[in-house]
Amino acid sequence: MIRSRFSSRSKRVAATAVFVVALTTVASGTFAGEGDEGSDDLSVPGIPYSDEAAGGSQTEGLPASEAIIIGGTTFDPTVVTKFIPASGFTATQGDAAEADLVRPEGADRICLRPDTNSGGTFTQLRASVELPDGSRIKRIVAYGADTDVANNMIIQLHRADIVVPLILGSPTRSESTVTSFNTSGVTGTFALASTDNLAEIAGSFSGSPVLNTTHRFHQVYVSMSNAALASQVLCGVEVQYQVPTVSADAGSVFHPIAPVRAFDSRLAAYTGSGLLAPNTSKVVSIKDSHDANGAVNATDVVPAGATAIAYNITIAGPTGPNYLAVTAGDAASFTASAINFNGTSDLANAAIVTIAADRTIKIWGGDQAGSTHVIIDVTGYYGPITNPNMAN
Repeated sequence: MIRSRFSSRSKRVAATAVFVVALTTVASGTFAGEGDEGSDDLSVPGIPYSDEAAGGSQTEGLPASEAIIIGGTTFDPTVVTKFIPASGFTATQGDAAEADLVRPEGADRICLRPDTNSGGTFTQLRASVELPDGSRIKRIVAYGADTDVANNMIIQLHRADIVVPLILGSPTRSESTVTSFNTSGVTGTFALASTDNLAEIAGSFSGSPVLNTTHRFHQVYVSMSNAALASQVLCGVEVQYQVPTVSADAGSVFHPIAPVRAFDSRLAAYTGSGLLAPNTSKVVSIKDSHDANGAVNATDVVPAGATAIAYNITIAGPTGPNYLAVTAGDAASFTASAINFNGTSDLANAAIVTIAADRTIKIWGGDQAGSTHVIIDVTGYYGPITNPNMAN
């Protein structure tokens, strides 16, 4: 017997806030067997349709008043809809889960129901959802039919949070439910929605992942009662979301990170090691993190596309008074100092500086007498808001 991971299957009215939109009743008829073309497409009127087999996206315009600001991020008022047709789901529960379904081959508008030969208590369907980086999930809508009086169809949006550690090691994974609702109280066909304004902020890997941050991957789960058979039908699920608006200054978004060592001139492992003499300069890469011996222990901590960094600069073992300036790695000159020292003790300062396209900075020795070792620790970077698709 397969046991459900979901809660109550009673048909009593759910306590959670949902709404039902009555649609034309699904015509009764014979469902096609697996692999057959079928004679009844069971398409519920009003379902969004995508030309892409795995589900495309549509947009829904909303007034500007619908724009939402969360954590300093403004989200575009347009709601984008990603529809997952029935053929976009995979049955995952049980050894022969696919045999529990009726899904005509190659027909992405055909709905699903449990097969008459289904075993166990329920069939669980699952589909990954690709969302742009930083999206806000607004609501989830399921389309189908449920005339079974004793059992519910349950719809969940599930997520896995993946944390890539700052120091190399195994990523950690935790799972949680963003929203869950069911067909309790529904008779006939439905367009059943979750609570509005879920305020869920998605995240993803984009190129090289930023270390020590959380990346999110989403899936839609649907649980159908095998006892219901033709009384429960799933025709598709849509995810509605909003994307963050791009800042007018494309490089103005700050991404804090745990402090990492980018450069230490005291260690021979670094390119450009040794004292920085007066009236000289060093070009330093700040893209990677290093351990106490100067070996790289994490790459692309400051990712490609970053425009500036927040950093701490430390002078160590100065031989006399002087000052240092810091600029982008391709700068030809400097106009202001980043730190001034009297030559008798180590000293540190925090600052922000633009970086070159190759993720380098240039450290300049002033025109006074002292030479010094230099240490650079990066505490964050600035870069544009981007919306790459998630790799589910």
